[in-house]
Amino acid sequence: MDSPGRDFLKRLSLPLDFVKRHVKRESLDLSSVGNHEKQLQLTESNEVVEVSNDLDTFYSEDRIDSFTIHKLEGKAEGTAKEAHTIRRRFSKAGLGNGEGASASGATELKVKAEEKLGTLMGVFVPCLQNILGVILFIRLSWIVGQAGVLGSLGIVGMCCACTFLTSLSLSAIATNGHIKGGGPYYLIGRALGPELGVSVGICFYLGTAVAGAMYILGAVETILDMAPQLNIATESGATAIAKNDYRIYGFILLFFVVSVVFAGMKHLSRLAPAFLAPVLLSVFFILVGIWSSNSRNLEGDGISGISMANLKDNWSPEYYDTDANGFPGHSSKFKTGASTVPWSFQTLLALFFPSVTGIMAGSNRSASLENAQKSIPKGTLAAQLTTTTLYLSFVIWYGASAARDTLLDERLLSARISWPAPEIVSIGIILSTVGAALQSLTGAPRLLQAIANDRILPGLNFLATKNDDDEPTMCLLVTFLVTGAAISAGQLDVITPIITMFFLLCYAGVNSSCALLGMMQAPNWRPRWRYYHWFLSVIGLVLCFTIMCLISLPFTGVAVVLVIIIYYSVASRPDKGSKDWGDGLRSLKFNFAVQGMLSLDRMMNRVITAAAEWGSPISVHPMNWYPNPLILCRPWGLLKEEIPCHPKLIEFAKFLKPPAKRITLGSHGFTMIVSILEGDYSQRFSTAIAAQKKLWHHVHEESKFKGFCEVIVANSVMEGFRQLIQSGGLGALRPNMLVLRYPEKWRQLDKESMDSPGASEEAEGTADGASTKGIRKTSIAQQFQSIVSDAHTAGKAIVIIKGLDSLPCAGDQEEKVDSPASSTLSGGGAANGVEVSADEIKIDIQGEKGTIDTYWIVNDGGLMLLVSTLFRKHKVWGNCHLRVFCLATKEQNFQFLRKELEDLLYELRLNAEVIVLNINTEYKKCDRAEQQSIMDKAKKAEEDAVRIGKQTWSPGKQAALRNVQALSEETSSKLPSKLHSVNSADSSTRNRLKSRNDIKHSTSGIVQIPKIEAYNKKHYDDFVMLSLKLNATIKRYSRNAKLVMLSLPPPPPPPHSAYHYMQYIDLLVEDIPRVLLVRGYKQDVVTVFS
Repeated sequence: MDSPGRDFLKRLSLPLDFVKRHVKRESLDLSSVGNHEKQLQLTESNEVVEVSNDLDTFYSEDRIDSFTIHKLEGKAEGTAKEAHTIRRRFSKAGLGNGEGASASGATELKVKAEEKLGTLMGVFVPCLQNILGVILFIRLSWIVGQAGVLGSLGIVGMCCACTFLTSLSLSAIATNGHIKGGGPYYLIGRALGPELGVSVGICFYLGTAVAGAMYILGAVETILDMAPQLNIATESGATAIAKNDYRIYGFILLFFVVSVVFAGMKHLSRLAPAFLAPVLLSVFFILVGIWSSNSRNLEGDGISGISMANLKDNWSPEYYDTDANGFPGHSSKFKTGASTVPWSFQTLLALFFPSVTGIMAGSNRSASLENAQKSIPKGTLAAQLTTTTLYLSFVIWYGASAARDTLLDERLLSARISWPAPEIVSIGIILSTVGAALQSLTGAPRLLQAIANDRILPGLNFLATKNDDDEPTMCLLVTFLVTGAAISAGQLDVITPIITMFFLLCYAGVNSSCALLGMMQAPNWRPRWRYYHWFLSVIGLVLCFTIMCLISLPFTGVAVVLVIIIYYSVASRPDKGSKDWGDGLRSLKFNFAVQGMLSLDRMMNRVITAAAEWGSPISVHPMNWYPNPLILCRPWGLLKEEIPCHPKLIEFAKFLKPPAKRITLGSHGFTMIVSILEGDYSQRFSTAIAAQKKLWHHVHEESKFKGFCEVIVANSVMEGFRQLIQSGGLGALRPNMLVLRYPEKWRQLDKESMDSPGASEEAEGTADGASTKGIRKTSIAQQFQSIVSDAHTAGKAIVIIKGLDSLPCAGDQEEKVDSPASSTLSGGGAANGVEVSADEIKIDIQGEKGTIDTYWIVNDGGLMLLVSTLFRKHKVWGNCHLRVFCLATKEQNFQFLRKELEDLLYELRLNAEVIVLNINTEYKKCDRAEQQSIMDKAKKAEEDAVRIGKQTWSPGKQAALRNVQALSEETSSKLPSKLHSVNSADSSTRNRLKSRNDIKHSTSGIVQIPKIEAYNKKHYDDFVMLSLKLNATIKRYSRNAKLVMLSLPPPPPPPHSAYHYMQYIDLLVEDIPRVLLVRGYKQDVVTVFS
């Protein structure tokens, strides 16, 4: 390879080389950065190549540097401006050259690395301390006495299987990226979204805080059993400890634990071995005592030693009702006259489960771990498997070494049977419970701090800290209050079911998170822990809910309701969309949407194939047709920039959907709200993004409407609309209806446009006003005609709203709208073509009473009837009566036509009054003054048409086109007669050969130009008179109608210009305050079949 080529490859490999040498650094070691900005040496085959700043020129974007790497690692956050500031600080510190940094500068900028914890002290020891708690030493032997060895093995096996599967799921999620503070809350929130993350996180926090109370009460019970003289409220001779003694000593011990936690994580980690060592020694002493019980004389204490007889007697469960202190009725310690508590497999399951809930202790302090991805899986699974082995073995040894009565009566059997120092075991029990309480009260405040720092629940914002590493002092105070409230219960067995439910909800969240991420197989789902499968997570999820239901359906219901309340309190917040954590639920919704759209696309493809084979038009079955409107927000430029969309356009879309308070499974289609910005895309990109955010806020937050908002940039409105009409939507999910407002003052705006400098050159075009240049300012009349023609060509229905400002709101009549964008525009503003500001907006939400008159002139597939029916489903239009007018120009049997139409409406399940009219007869009914007024309007319209025709076709332009036309006729005369006959064909044939520029290349490549007429008086008079007659008929019958729906006439063929078309429409809707001009497409949207 030549030298330039090798040099180029070396330059390309520079960023990768830099990443390899720096990406694994835990902190930002600035001394190693050196002079990589200006000079960096690459060695290959003993050859040294110097690379200068030419690489910065080759790659104009920011190259990979230390800040970029730490940003990718999640250790540096901020905007591009902040990144530039940090890089500049690097340069000032001497890091941009080969001189190095001063000691003070490097010290200022170096990231402070806190003392981190490893796998043993950071995960394994905390998990072991939490698991080896009060239940093992105080309650396990009693559970064996109630459930027997077989039932106890089932209880322990079910609980440990649940925690083992959860540990596998936790290991997979924890090794899929860096973990910040919050432990399971962080993992669940980033997998299932902020709503579920906060809901489950709050429950897990409550469970952890209440678990601290359980451990403290267990320590108090052990202390008072060892030293009965310390009892204060317990009467002498009593067989059980009074609740007040539990409360007094519980609060004293709680204060001590909170004081230790307040000292900080560093001091607590140093104390952990001191608490754990006596616990492990106690376990060893208990096992030694059990194994040596045969050689010791303990029969007086009910401990006969290990024997098959004891194992056989204790094998089957025998559930006894006990008093509040757990003593059965046949026991001498039973409190006579006290109410009894029934026990079963389910209640014992609830009692034991908190003893295996310490697997989250390591993930709770994830922010303090040196390598969380390595430590959490190893430490958690090691602790879980170790404690599972101990629990299963203790169940068998307890059942084989003592009689059932001894198991039920002796609460501290573990200390009694231990050897050689039972006192050490008692101390170990106390230290184990206190150590577990320390771990609970250490993890709970940090969990609450992580939730508060995300600022998702407003009520917790006062607990937030500036940095995640700050000590959670306020959260510790709140945890002290929660734990103190649980201690006030004064009884250990009462609070364990509450803890069980909260922990099971958390475990269910972890399993569901792993199952979801595993099934989705997102590109960024790459856990380092390989020993997992999403099916195992599903089994763990089912097991969690099974245990919850077995324990208590009421408690399960309360826990689920609490999660639902928190979920909706988060989901209903206005800024709920501001937290984008890339969670799995969004991926799930995305994949469901993609699969649904692909299914619709396959269905549509079958329809297209069948249509091609049978020669039938492509259509969706009317039963599956929904109105999917495409709303053009600002087609005519009548609104100021501060108003992203006319609010009444959104209100119109609401009329096509079910009312907000009605419970429906679907949403009656979708809506696209689109704004078109004129200009160059590269220059107006940032403007378009800002406009889209503003439009989204207006639609979703202010108007409370669900729709897709888009802002596109194009050289002109017509070009942007053509792009939109072709590419809007995806697959079969595309808009089928165009909605826009009618430009009432189009003449005034077009006149101002023509009078502007340079308008004469911009207005040059063809007879229909279409431009032949790429970027050109066109008149509103041209835009209107182009939009209507293009929409019909694309197979889209059209709804044009005249009197949009007077359209009522679709909201409740009691609703109070303070936001400008939720209101309507004042009557005189935009309707008169004047720019309207947000200050001129007012509200109008009065219900309508009267009639909705539908003038069904052409076959639109029943679209107009369907739209009127959807309107009447809203209470705004619910009191309006529907009338259907059928107009005819020829003499017909009106009675027969009315009967046919009434039968059709009956078959369509539409309630409406049918009226059939003859337009010529109606014109004759007009009095002389009204007829004269019509003739005057026709004369004035003719004068305008002549004037516009002269402006559109200047003498020079007409002469040029005539020369081209003469040349075309001369050329076509030499062609065969069959081809020559095309020029002499009727106007409809010529129109099919015409393009928008009146020039079209035939299949043989010959240019043909039909004859050009600037103005055809006969055609024009017919259109004008028809519009005026129809207008007079509508005003006679629908003068007091609340809404008029009228078939929109298509753009007439040339020589009618865009101005003529707008003039026809203007005459048609003149003096009618509120009109919907509707044009369907080649598809039926209603059907008589079910």
